[in-house]
Amino acid sequence: MKNQSKIAPFLDIIKEITESQFQQISKLSSTEEVLAIIKFPSWSASHSPNPEISLFLDQIRDPGNMGTIIRTADWFGISTIYLSPGCVDPLNNKVIPGIHVQCR
Repeated sequence: MKNQSKIAPFLDIIKEITESQFQQISKLSSTEEVLAIIKFPSWSASHSPNPEISLFLDQIRDPGNMGTIIRTADWFGISTIYLSPGCVDPLNNKVIPGIHVQCR
């Protein structure tokens, strides 16, 4: 495994898989050869560190647009984003690559 010293603290939860297994799990056609299967927390307005600055997205259906909007909001320090029921799932596999921000 590459960079084993950097990932040493996480080796108990990392599993190396074959390329065939990776292709079966990943829905993306082009990847960075890294995949995480994680449990996402449930979010609510109470998790907002600064509820005075927030963004409301209405009917954003394109995953790429959603990712770009989230990335831009992060750049401006907006940490709370509300989505209308018609928005694409923010955890959609095409939204995540568009975000390009560190998960917090």
